[in-house]
Amino acid sequence: MIKMKLMKKKNALLRNILNITLIGLVLGFFVLLFLVYKKSEYDNQQLDLLLKEQEKIQKTPKEDLLRSNVQNLLDGLNIKEESNFKSEQIFKHPKEDFAISVSNVVSYKLKNEDFSLLTAHINNDVSIKQYPSPTELYNDSSLSYYQFKDAVCLSNSKDSEFSCIHLITLNSLLTKYSDIHQAYTKKNGSLPQTTNLYKDLEITDSPKKPYKRASMLIGTVKNGAKIKTLFYKDNSWHYFRNEQGTLRCYDFPKGVIRDAFSGFTCLGINLTNDKLE
Repeated sequence: MIKMKLMKKKNALLRNILNITLIGLVLGFFVLLFLVYKKSEYDNQQLDLLLKEQEKIQKTPKEDLLRSNVQNLLDGLNIKEESNFKSEQIFKHPKEDFAISVSNVVSYKLKNEDFSLLTAHINNDVSIKQYPSPTELYNDSSLSYYQFKDAVCLSNSKDSEFSCIHLITLNSLLTKYSDIHQAYTKKNGSLPQTTNLYKDLEITDSPKKPYKRASMLIGTVKNGAKIKTLFYKDNSWHYFRNEQGTLRCYDFPKGVIRDAFSGFTCLGINLTNDKLE
């Protein structure tokens, strides 16, 4: 009798322990679900913040991003620029055999000691690669090109100036100039003992589809880009001629060239400005 009572109490105790365990497991399961939900909610919030930040970066002009990155570099070295401004500089990609003159490059004027500190930091940073410059500039020890993660920069020790262009902007410009460069060298060859320098490329859609025309200044790194040249495009770009003053309308042969330059200003029979039809 006593044994039966003890067995019943033991069984009741076991049931209570089992019930408590089950309740604990259920509560633990719901707590776990709650924590997973909160973590997912937190992750979604972080993802939203990240996406908004990325969207903000994508909408921020590359020049502003570049200024911010350069400023962070200077701030990290406790360098305060004397002034910042926009300048015209020459850039060349190591895989290209021409250089381009770029306007509105972000430039910084530094104190001599700050410039030395900056260049020492750059030269000791293995992630920053020295960037080949045009052959004519190799002998100028005051100029050095550097490639950062998102920019190419030119340091000028003579003037203690540091100028940068966003890598995406530079690559976009080089791509745009590359086809025109191929058309020029196919017709004329490279300029002897020098690097071709191009500037102020302008591409225009002809009123007569699908033709295009382009003009740009060409010269050398040493002497600058001063000669205006004309190009036209059907399936590919072709060099037409140099433009010295206003061309005569009869200088444009009938056919593809005249169609590509339709609407172009030229001198008519009476030596007055006219438009190509």
